[in-house]
Amino acid sequence: MDVTVINTTIAALNVDQTLTANAATSTVAGGSEVFTFTPKANEGKIALIMQSSSTGVVPATYSIAAGDLWAGKAITGTIGSTAAAAAIEVLQFDTARVLQDDGTIAITVSPGDSDTSMLLGTHAFKMYALE
Repeated sequence: MDVTVINTTIAALNVDQTLTANAATSTVAGGSEVFTFTPKANEGKIALIMQSSSTGVVPATYSIAAGDLWAGKAITGTIGSTAAAAAIEVLQFDTARVLQDDGTIAITVSPGDSDTSMLLGTHAFKMYALE
């Protein structure tokens, strides 16, 4: 399944912002899910906040597809550790690397363990986008 990411735009300095949680929906063991993000502005930098609430399981992984534009380059990483995977991690990136020609950014998240882990049930994975 795919999740359409609702982002949070910083409207003004010194004003509280409420981040929108975009929760995983996949209940398939080992099943990955694509989070599709459409930036609202052409500011060049985005912060993704990724949260995995599980502990003691293989960390979730993410892959942001390389963009179709001149600076296209994929970004990959993991969220958490095998000892204590409960984590909130922030990734700031330049949109020129990952922006598709239709104006979207595709982020694929996988549970890390193809036998038992699920993004929704095991990891309770959530993504927040801030621009």
